Amino acid sequence: MAKNMSVPELIRFSRYEGHPVLWHMMLIPLVKLGLPVFSMNVLSFLIVSASAFLFLFKGKNNLVIKCIVLFTVPFVYIFSSISRNYCLILPAVVLIGILYEKRREKPFLYSLPIVLLVFSHALSWGMVAGLTVTFYVVEIVRFIAKKSELSKKKFIGLLAGFLLIAASSLFVVLTMSGERNSGYSVYPNAEAEYTLFLLSGLILLVFADGMLFRKKYIKEALIIGGTFLFQIIVYTQVYSSVGLQRFSLIPAFLLFYLMVAGKEEEKRNAYIPALLLLLPLLFFGKDYLKTVVKDVRGNYSSAQEMAWYINANLGGEDIILVDAGIFEQTIVPYVEPKLYDIVYEADIEDSLYHVLEINASLDALKDIPNHEEYRGKYLIVYAGFEIEELKNGDFEEVFRTGKSLKGEDYILYYVKK
Repeated sequence: MAKNMSVPELIRFSRYEGHPVLWHMMLIPLVKLGLPVFSMNVLSFLIVSASAFLFLFKGKNNLVIKCIVLFTVPFVYIFSSISRNYCLILPAVVLIGILYEKRREKPFLYSLPIVLLVFSHALSWGMVAGLTVTFYVVEIVRFIAKKSELSKKKFIGLLAGFLLIAASSLFVVLTMSGERNSGYSVYPNAEAEYTLFLLSGLILLVFADGMLFRKKYIKEALIIGGTFLFQIIVYTQVYSSVGLQRFSLIPAFLLFYLMVAGKEEEKRNAYIPALLLLLPLLFFGKDYLKTVVKDVRGNYSSAQEMAWYINANLGGEDIILVDAGIFEQTIVPYVEPKLYDIVYEADIEDSLYHVLEINASLDALKDIPNHEEYRGKYLIVYAGFEIEELKNGDFEEVFRTGKSLKGEDYILYYVKK
């Protein structure tokens, strides 16, 4: 997207993509500078490293707790290696935790990491709502009722911060409203039930911790409870396809509770929020370890292999035909010619997220010989879509990628004239 779209196009396309557009906009300078795709990993790593530095040297938690947490999921693996918009959640949560005690002294400054949270990930919006209601809305009501302790200058800063959060939220919601990835649907699966069980249990545990050990932090417990409740609503009403990335959000949000309610002066009770943050590892720690081992040992996807072949051998081509965007989207950043989607008759950048329409893809493949404009072109087919019709005289197999861990393997055909 960053490679092929302008900023207005990125904003328009965010309703299909399913995430706020900030991450993609941050990638545009990397593309314009001609840096390789690996620069995304570097950017993600730098963001996580900065967050780790702030947490370690500016946070008020026990040093032992800090060191343990630095080597858990919020700071390692997903947020530092996947190179997706998830990494933006970390600096937002860490800065909110650092500024939380000073939110009444510097209300506008405090609002900035909340705005970053708005633009990081849609599943962060539950925390955004909780932080906004429990501070900004409450203080505005108190000021109107003449019960607020804020000075007029501080209140203006608070109001400006509130309006900035509201405007950012409205912008993101409006740009992301509409048609979504057709793969975003609710369907029963063990992974979703697993996540819902974990989220529900953590809501109860955080409330219990607030009531029994940290009554002065019950508001913060409510914020975390609301954050997880929002996730539950999304998983049960909007889409339930949850994976390791979604699991990673849980300890990232719990980091807020650790930073504000598990400070060093809380003494023994300070370890309870840390244990809550580490608890998800009991549920999915083994899955992370298995994934890391697989990533290190083998080829995750054959996208680069196919792109390298095309760039080396088909550099003169303007476009390469593809069967469907969901699989071939991983090739886009690496390949020089544009990928043209035969199913939707549009550049693949405009149809990346038309997924799970396998029958439409297969019908389009069978229909290729009836399109004169497709003859003399090259066609990339997802290996899982290999069908008998592609073994007739109209198609010549040119190249086949090796076996990948995710099964994202491809076949390159030449459509004979």
